Amino acid sequence: MARILTLTWESNQSGSNSTEGITTATGVTINTNTDFVRTGTASAKVSWADFANARLGSILFSSSTSDALMRIPVYVTALPEGNMDIASFSDGAGDAISLKVTAAGLLRLDSGATWNVSTTGAVTVGAWNDIQIRLRRSTSDSLHEIVLNGETVTDTTNDTSTSNINGIKLGHGGGGILANTIYFDDVAVNNLSGGSENTYPDKDGKCDILLPVSDNSIGDWTAGAGATSNLFDALDNTPPLGVATGSETNTTNVRYVTGASADLDINVETYSSIGIASIDTIKFVEALVRHGEVSGSLTKGGTLTTVSDPAQGSSDTFNYGNDLGTHEDEIGSWRTKRGAIQYSPSVTIGNNPVLRVGVSSGNDVDVDFLGLLVEWVPWSAAGETQQMLIGSYAKLNSYKH
Repeated sequence: MARILTLTWESNQSGSNSTEGITTATGVTINTNTDFVRTGTASAKVSWADFANARLGSILFSSSTSDALMRIPVYVTALPEGNMDIASFSDGAGDAISLKVTAAGLLRLDSGATWNVSTTGAVTVGAWNDIQIRLRRSTSDSLHEIVLNGETVTDTTNDTSTSNINGIKLGHGGGGILANTIYFDDVAVNNLSGGSENTYPDKDGKCDILLPVSDNSIGDWTAGAGATSNLFDALDNTPPLGVATGSETNTTNVRYVTGASADLDINVETYSSIGIASIDTIKFVEALVRHGEVSGSLTKGGTLTTVSDPAQGSSDTFNYGNDLGTHEDEIGSWRTKRGAIQYSPSVTIGNNPVLRVGVSSGNDVDVDFLGLLVEWVPWSAAGETQQMLIGSYAKLNSYKH
């Protein structure tokens, strides 16, 4: 494992237990936004004017880590009157470390009265700021670092705790300008394990979700009200439109009741349709499915597979509705399965990837969202040109000696 959290907010769903598997603290609402986005069509909005405790969280990593490497792009609408949290990081015992922005726009890492360290670089108001943070906790070689728009602006070795970081809260918990609003997009967290994504998430990395565009093979699945064509039209809604059992329509969800063919294959958007070029680097893909139980009796096994572009070696498995019983309206007892991350996939960007959701045991199950999360890094013509010029200069200079 190397990537332990990716958040795009492209499903445009607010609330706890939402499509990307986000679980928030009681009473805290996730607001999605379409006004200021870094990638795709949606971002997360946190406004002190909206909430008594304006945070998204706690958002748990898929595994805790003693060395977290993070990308947290933020759009700041105004600077605060005093120090204000942008994010805080928990270790199971509480918010262990906070990332703050000062009235001067400087960034600082803070552990309450224990220690804090400020940066030399300021955020830009009214623009996206690409912030990368490393939190390595150790009694002997701790390192906390902030990189702002590609430049290291501070680091410290003051933290001697050995408790793993296991989650993140985004936003500010109080104070500052009441009208101050912060937007987040393309948030990512890596750890050091594995052979991929074991350093900082690329500061220029972009995340989006490829949505269904047509049926491929529907097997014995139907739309929510019984239609046997255009099932994809019930799986591309952002946010998902799942309703309580007995209220389904042909555009709210799809259903498998019984039959010999329990696999549903759906074509999703091409990579090129969301702006990925053949010279860009696709870092990984990850399938997402939103599922529920029609009835609460017996466990109903499910499978999730990327059939093509890329072809997945083995299916991921889950239990429909996480065995929570008959589903209600979204968010209710609908749940998300995130498939295995497939790093450096072999794909043709003009092809439609095919996703498969299946039933391995039981029947009477519903699905109301299907998509393929993709992270990529755009090719930088400016960076390529700069490297070429540096190389040319070095070559020319060598001729003088």
